[in-house]
Amino acid sequence: MKRSVTKPGRGMQSVLVILIVALAVIVIVWMFRPHPRQGVVQCSDGPHQLVDATQFQTQYWTYSLKLEASAADKIKLGGELVPKQLQQLSEALQQGNEIRKWLVNSYNACAITQSNYQAYGQTFARMDTVARSINQLDNGGASSETSRKELDALVAEYIQLSRELGKTK
Repeated sequence: MKRSVTKPGRGMQSVLVILIVALAVIVIVWMFRPHPRQGVVQCSDGPHQLVDATQFQTQYWTYSLKLEASAADKIKLGGELVPKQLQQLSEALQQGNEIRKWLVNSYNACAITQSNYQAYGQTFARMDTVARSINQLDNGGASSETSRKELDALVAEYIQLSRELGKTK
């Protein structure tokens, strides 16, 4: 007896084509996904260990982000910050954030030297320390005249540090 061999139907062929195309798309997307940059870049001032922006943010910007969140929520720090100070603080936070991104990208692209990068890092560390102090005063409430003056001085220092970052850029 002869067996009749049947060809797969159009429905089965369509399913196979769709599966092959889907598999090809998955492979292409996987191949071109963003990879975290790791390693070392050779620059004119020596090798630069590539910096991950998230790592930089964690190291130098943690308390500034908390401060930014409280300013963005329009929490009056200690109930006493005048709107002009709040606006200046918000602008300083935004400027610092933009310079942080520029700094990491410039360092990874050999556009700035290691010594410049370290100087910026020191300024960011000072900003983070000041932001921590502002957050502590905010959490404790700056109700007394002394704590109010301390808060004003810290906000002014933070704004000044941000301006220093902008000048050296």
